[in-house]
Amino acid sequence: MKHWSFYPAFVLGIITMFSLTPAAKAGVLQLDLTALGRPVGNDTTPNQRFQSMVTELGAALGAGMMSPAESLGYSGFNFGLEMSWADIHQENSYWRGQPGHRVWHENGTSQGYNQRLASSLNAARIHVRKGLPLSFEVGATLTYMLAGAVGTDLYAVGAEVKWTLLHEKFLKQLPDIGVRFAANRLLGPQQLDLTQVQMDFAISYSFGLGGMVGLTPYAGYTLWTVHAVSQILESSPEASTHSGGDSGSLYTLAQVSWNENLQHRAFLGLRFIINFIEILGEVDLNFMNLQAAEKKLTIMPTYSVKFGFDY
Repeated sequence: MKHWSFYPAFVLGIITMFSLTPAAKAGVLQLDLTALGRPVGNDTTPNQRFQSMVTELGAALGAGMMSPAESLGYSGFNFGLEMSWADIHQENSYWRGQPGHRVWHENGTSQGYNQRLASSLNAARIHVRKGLPLSFEVGATLTYMLAGAVGTDLYAVGAEVKWTLLHEKFLKQLPDIGVRFAANRLLGPQQLDLTQVQMDFAISYSFGLGGMVGLTPYAGYTLWTVHAVSQILESSPEASTHSGGDSGSLYTLAQVSWNENLQHRAFLGLRFIINFIEILGEVDLNFMNLQAAEKKLTIMPTYSVKFGFDY
């Protein structure tokens, strides 16, 4: 009977999350890739801006493990509401855009170039995981992105599979070691096609406090990348005719490929479980190679919290 008590909380959690995200409200921000500029001749700066922007977007979209290395067990189930704050470089041109033309539009209207941008991309996420035999588990995510406290047209669906090498403490003195593969597919923006994938390696150890609280610190490393393609962009939408080529108004930005954009992440987290209630915090450090002129190598932190139910 205890498992049936989960379903009202599950429904309430979903309602609460979407009531807090302003996806359907006025003032939703939309990405406009034409604000990155148009590649002309040997000038590849717009392509570099595009690569840097989608890299930071991929870092914000894909958080760390948000769970210890241990498996749920073949009958286990976990549901969580998560929130992540990614500290982007909002003052760089790949977020600011060009004078008179901003990357972020509000309901189709470009914001003023001197208007201050949000310093973080925030991800509100529903995360569901199910345990399987042989220490495997699968999961799914639904993510909505905000620029600071303002809603955007960015949301994503994701899937994951995890395997725990040492499960249920067959050797109690050893920690759990887990490997996870996850992918996120960005939806919403008309001008951008983006997929983020990652491979996580984690280690964790669980112990009890006073017989009431389960405490699990964990740490790990992630290798991740994004694949991003711009749709056909229009530099002169007011023109009577539209064509491609160097003299035309239609163009695309250079594709960002999987193998050309490998990035690294280190993460550290701590999970508390009281009865079946889970509270988790995690800090990620993304070590990224950005190709834009403003930055080369940079570290971008992400801070995440989770409130969930673990059965």
